[in-house]
Amino acid sequence: MSGFRLNSGGQVDRSTSVRFRFDGSNVTGFEGDTIASALLANGQSLFGRSFKYHRPRGVYTAGSEEPNALVNINRGGVLEPNTRATMSEIFDGLSANSQNRWPSLSFDVLSINQFAGPLLQAGFYYKTFMGPTRKAWRVYEHFIRRAAGLGTAGKRHDTDRYEKLNVFADLLIVGGGLAGLNAAHLAGTKGARVVLVDEHPEFGGYHRGNAKHIADIDELVRELRAMDNVTVLSRTTCFGAYDGNTFGMVERVSGHIANASSLEPFERYHVVRATHAIYACGALERPITFPDNDRPGIMLADSIRAYAYRYGVSPGKSIAFFTNNDGAYTELSALKDLGVPIHTMIDTRTEISDASIAQIAASGVNLITGHAVTGVRGSQNINQISLAPYDAYSKSVSGTPRTLDCDCLAVSGGWTPSIHLTSQMGGAPIWDEMLQAFLPGKSDGGWTACGTMAGHMSSEEALASAEAVTEPILRKMGFSKGRKKMTVPKRVDVLKTNPVWKIDNTKGKAFVDFQHDVTSADILLAHREGFHSVEHMKRYTTLGMATDQGKLSNINGLALMADARKLTLPEVGTTR
Repeated sequence: MSGFRLNSGGQVDRSTSVRFRFDGSNVTGFEGDTIASALLANGQSLFGRSFKYHRPRGVYTAGSEEPNALVNINRGGVLEPNTRATMSEIFDGLSANSQNRWPSLSFDVLSINQFAGPLLQAGFYYKTFMGPTRKAWRVYEHFIRRAAGLGTAGKRHDTDRYEKLNVFADLLIVGGGLAGLNAAHLAGTKGARVVLVDEHPEFGGYHRGNAKHIADIDELVRELRAMDNVTVLSRTTCFGAYDGNTFGMVERVSGHIANASSLEPFERYHVVRATHAIYACGALERPITFPDNDRPGIMLADSIRAYAYRYGVSPGKSIAFFTNNDGAYTELSALKDLGVPIHTMIDTRTEISDASIAQIAASGVNLITGHAVTGVRGSQNINQISLAPYDAYSKSVSGTPRTLDCDCLAVSGGWTPSIHLTSQMGGAPIWDEMLQAFLPGKSDGGWTACGTMAGHMSSEEALASAEAVTEPILRKMGFSKGRKKMTVPKRVDVLKTNPVWKIDNTKGKAFVDFQHDVTSADILLAHREGFHSVEHMKRYTTLGMATDQGKLSNINGLALMADARKLTLPEVGTTR
């Protein structure tokens, strides 16, 4: 391993170097890198500062759910703030700057806010700026407005071109993982007009990172692109589902290309009207809330896999895993074979499945069961973690903590299906006790969910569920007559998740919402002050109201409120 770039692996073009600038410094990556992967490969762990406390923050994910690594892209003087470094592909001449810091990223004057925690707790703006005179607000307002907001908007006119396109389809499929690809291929071969969209440059979703699947995935995509009745859109985000099965989507057309043709739009807005929609949006890994869990060097375990497989990058040189489910064990052996230096697996559970034990044995990683991480050391990157015995029944730690050296901690607290689009259509989420997550609610008849989004967490289940839901839709449209009706496969508990929402420890801030600096203490304060409804709690604490819209934080925040109210999570409900 040279620096943080692995000697092998990854799907970047190592023969083509790309040079760009970050905070005024020259950085070199490879074609296919994102800003995040290229900076990680160059040993950059500090990416930005948090909104309220200006705490140092690093990359936490490898996708669109990223809450920390927001950068300001300079496109010839036109500024594009709050761009996720994890989704921005690099090209020669790209210029990006970190946000929310002054005068520099490594030395931010407003980091002094970290010591003013009691003054900046949830709802502080309702309690603080009230005197000493009635006109005092005019003085406060100037400073508050300067401190508010994320990023800096540019003043120069945007000269790029944008397009709008109206599209009509029999079937819209959102998500290009195994389930989405399988559904699209089945519908395409039957003659249906299909639109398949995925937000990433390449299709395959979670399995894009597995070398043994890449050839099959690419062949499937080539077959889809060759069909006249199928429209395949990568780098396209479906952001809204509306009445009449109308959908809004944004396609990133030329923002990743150096010296792009003036004939190409920067982005293209698609309005899709579909007879039916199949959601194969996948699931997002879930954080675990513990003291100082926001420090650079802490990231989701699935992100470690993504950076290694997709970009050939190891985010650390001494990595420990912290989990409560079997999902984190799946890729251990493969990651070790790539040269990712993982030395310890910490599991809150005392009983581990035979399959996970076999994976640990094959990887040679040290296993510590019945323990939880209780804190970390290091400011701009962690260098040590502390752990203590954890009791799942009382949900607490005890005994004398011990320390473990590492410069990267991979966290896996379970998986949360991406049900955002189904919720927009008014489908109330349904709690699944086995998965410890919300699944899509009852459909209005215009959409169907499949794959991991519907709780089918294994590859085999996901593929089977895609075919099972697509067949009856095609039959109803008249495209697949005479086929025997398939049944949706029975779900198997492949993750064996033991819910761990928060590791209790009085020392240090434990963050629930990284982007808005919402801590577990803020959730409990909202409860004490009477904001028991999850809608009230959301607005009082600003949980899930940042640019990431709570993709990682909402479920943990709801669980903490449920615990405070001594209710179950489904009884507390979700926000709308």
